[in-house]
Amino acid sequence: MALSTSVHPWREAAAEVAAFLDACPTSFAQQTPAWARVIEGIGPDRSFYVVCRAQGRIAGVLPAHLCAGPLGAILTSAAHAGALGGVAVAPEVEREPVYAALLAAFRELARREGAALASVYTNPLWPDDELCERLLEPHYVLDNACQVLDQEVDDKSGLSGLAIKGAYGIVKGIKPGFVKEVVDGLLDDFLDALDPIYQEAVQRNVPPGKHLTSNADRAADALLSITDARAARSTRAVIQKTYEKLRPTAKKHVSAAAPRLGGMLDRHASS
Repeated sequence: MALSTSVHPWREAAAEVAAFLDACPTSFAQQTPAWARVIEGIGPDRSFYVVCRAQGRIAGVLPAHLCAGPLGAILTSAAHAGALGGVAVAPEVEREPVYAALLAAFRELARREGAALASVYTNPLWPDDELCERLLEPHYVLDNACQVLDQEVDDKSGLSGLAIKGAYGIVKGIKPGFVKEVVDGLLDDFLDALDPIYQEAVQRNVPPGKHLTSNADRAADALLSITDARAARSTRAVIQKTYEKLRPTAKKHVSAAAPRLGGMLDRHASS
């Protein structure tokens, strides 16, 4: 089942979402556009709908309310205490892929809006708490790898930096959570590729991160051998074209990332 997700201001999606929720047996009033209209005057600051589609039809919906706070914004699926506001899924679709797509898009919206906290309420009319907890359970190595990638791109400057930032923006725009999905698919191969450097560090009794930094070019070659193979197999033309454009300078940039990669290796080597 091919799924796509999108995020809309609540008014923009109101008619289609209302029709879907009317036909969804596990939906409830606090998920509806009518409820968003009621609370609009008292907060939150902005409300959205995260929408998942299968073959063009809505398969699931997740409300998302952005609320300002003294320590930063909060993105929540229920804007007020006691309210209900979890995922609503069409009864005829497989639930887990729809939940996974909606929750990934919700987290990406929180990241995009700079939210300090994101919270999702489970659905009291459907036993989905275990599913939500499992899909939202943090993956510390994966999350840290995405943070390192974001930091490295942010640090780039000059004409080459503009090209990298532009290409990264194109890739991130393919769909919410796409970068994390790609990193997740590469992470095991990356760790395998760097394992010889790690094992050398262990044998020599030196910090793995420091040893990786001292072998930055070798590490870059190992990582790029993985991405070269993956890019060659990609069925997305935009991915292949973007990768081919950046590949001539890729080793320089990956080598420059060695200190951050080494720091990540030291943090997670024993986990």
